[in-house]
Amino acid sequence: MHSGEGQTHHRYLVSVAYSRLRRSLQQERAPDWPRRTLTTSGEAWQAVQAETLARMIDWGMDKWTVAHCSDTDIKAVLSYS
Repeated sequence: MHSGEGQTHHRYLVSVAYSRLRRSLQQERAPDWPRRTLTTSGEAWQAVQAETLARMIDWGMDKWTVAHCSDTDIKAVLSYS
C-alpha cells in the first residue's frame, strides 16, 4: 500500500478487527478466530466477517425456532441493522 488512501483503509480494518477482538474476549464464549495467528489485516477482516455471519445465522435460527418469529420479522430486524 503506497497511497495514503490505502493506508487509511488498512488502519481502519486493523482498528475494527482489534476492537472486535477486545469485545469478543470480554464475552463468556470467545470466538475461534482470536485463537489463530492472523498475519494480515485481510485475514483478520475475513475472520471477523465469518464470525459475525455465524452469529447472525445463529441469532436468526434461534428467533425462528425458539422464539417462533416469522421470517418477515427476522428479515426486518436484519435489514434495519
